[in-house]
Amino acid sequence: MSMKEAFDIYFEKMKKSCLEKYGGNPNKPIIRKFQDVGFYDLETMEKHKMAGNKGYADWKPILQNMPVSFKPIESKLGITLHPQIKSFLSTYWFLALRGSLNGADIGIDAITPDIDFLQYIGYRFNNEDFNYLENNDFIMIGSSVQIGPIDSYLLEVNNNTGEVFAIEVMDKKSVKLADSIEELLINMEGY
Repeated sequence: MSMKEAFDIYFEKMKKSCLEKYGGNPNKPIIRKFQDVGFYDLETMEKHKMAGNKGYADWKPILQNMPVSFKPIESKLGITLHPQIKSFLSTYWFLALRGSLNGADIGIDAITPDIDFLQYIGYRFNNEDFNYLENNDFIMIGSSVQIGPIDSYLLEVNNNTGEVFAIEVMDKKSVKLADSIEELLINMEGY
């Protein structure tokens, strides 16, 4: 399965969940700098305003149409990114995502058209503030995971294997969530 297919499965579940729970499409507060890039259906602003959500609009992900060249980034940082990570970063533009998997409440950080991939990867790759596992290379893709009462887990991908973990740095805990980002997206219930 491709990353696009995995995202499409997740986005369909997200849309269905919003329809069942809230009676409409996924919506978010409008971020002005993204107002004209295609995320928002601006015609839905009035509907949300009348429902008491002023500044909200329905939103949807945007398929990326330009390939991302990771070679210069990898060269500058002296790393080689796992194919899962490259595919995750270069398939869709999207706002922050939420979902659940096996009792974990998962937040995936936004990937937007204004992203500076060198800065994003450089900051999130093997940052000791995000990872206590010294023998593995990890990149953080989400800054919010809650498992049980603990809400301080980070969502990280092992750059060597592509496996996805929730990592709690302070208490040195880690929980494997999926064998790949694709598996995470396919199995995660959207909301």
